[in-house]
Amino acid sequence: MASTLDRSKTRPAVPVSVTGRRGVVTADLKDYALEKVASRLRRFGHRVRGAGVWLQEVRGTRPDAEKLCRLELELMPRGRASITAEGSNGYAAVAHAARRAESLLDRKSKRRSMARRGSRSGWRNSI
Repeated sequence: MASTLDRSKTRPAVPVSVTGRRGVVTADLKDYALEKVASRLRRFGHRVRGAGVWLQEVRGTRPDAEKLCRLELELMPRGRASITAEGSNGYAAVAHAARRAESLLDRKSKRRSMARRGSRSGWRNSI
């Protein structure tokens, strides 16, 4: 009989803080950012100590104001990562930054696992 294990509760949660600059961060946008970043980084909970999300308006030559999202990750056991993304609104900017953070952490974890395997993996054995 297969057991139903909710894996989201077994992984450590990543604490996320959301702040805004040059613009108001609404309660809905803050809730969205907390949920989106936490869900994208959940599987890396053992590697991420915390995350900070900064949102601000970018005023350029175009009449519509774009949003800039900067995502700062504090990694374990040490180190930091900074991801920046722009979007037409705050929701798009947060989603883009969270997706980029997930792919960055995925690449780092794959790189670490390949380094642990050493010469036993991949193309070196086929030569």
